[in-house]
Amino acid sequence: MKNLGTRNLVIDLFMMADLALISGIGILMKYALPPGRDRIQRFGDNRELFFIGLDRHQWGTIHLVAGCLMLGLLILHLVFHWKTFEGLARNAVPRRPLRRALALLFVLISGGLFVFGFVIRPEHSDQEIFLYRNKQTNAITDPILLRPIEEDADTAERTTERVEPRQSGKGSGDPDGGRIGSDAEHTQDHRILGSMTLDEAAGIFGISAGEAKRRLGLPDGVSGWEQMGRLRKLYGFTMSEAEERLKEKR
Repeated sequence: MKNLGTRNLVIDLFMMADLALISGIGILMKYALPPGRDRIQRFGDNRELFFIGLDRHQWGTIHLVAGCLMLGLLILHLVFHWKTFEGLARNAVPRRPLRRALALLFVLISGGLFVFGFVIRPEHSDQEIFLYRNKQTNAITDPILLRPIEEDADTAERTTERVEPRQSGKGSGDPDGGRIGSDAEHTQDHRILGSMTLDEAAGIFGISAGEAKRRLGLPDGVSGWEQMGRLRKLYGFTMSEAEERLKEKR
């Protein structure tokens, strides 16, 4: 009996510590490591934030693991206290058929709440709606202003890779009479910044986020809110390569 009491005490203590961890990480992600739009409003740019070397997405993974652990501890708690739980249920609902029906309904609802994240299809919003919403809240919406303070090497490279404007004049060989090259204008208009999200980059080229993932070779599970600079580091492509793949006609 003493061993049973110790076991139950240990389980309850672990449940309390795990619940505190879940709550603490939720507060951390809400206030210390806010999502992109909130970062723009609070800090003026969309730079990545870290706590003890982990960013918001990594803390989200820990939050998920802690939540699953909490569910496992709760199930273990119910198993070890099943007789007590069964007695309380019998007193609350004397009729056995009704008690079984309610128990089955509770199990189905709980199972649905656990697995719904695997089966739902998220809704996508257009880039224009996102920018309009930021404008309404006085956030920075100009892509040039969203550029990080320290420009990455790929961005610096792109500035030297711009197509030179064609010279005007009869001897230039320009069939358009010296007009600035349309390819150069196209490249200038479609410049991708590391601070842009995948959804924003896809919107610039008029394609869906799913098509952008396919062209960049990204897994389907990658969020449209991921920054291009972070994706560049994780999947090993340069911004110039990303721009070429996204504007490629397929």
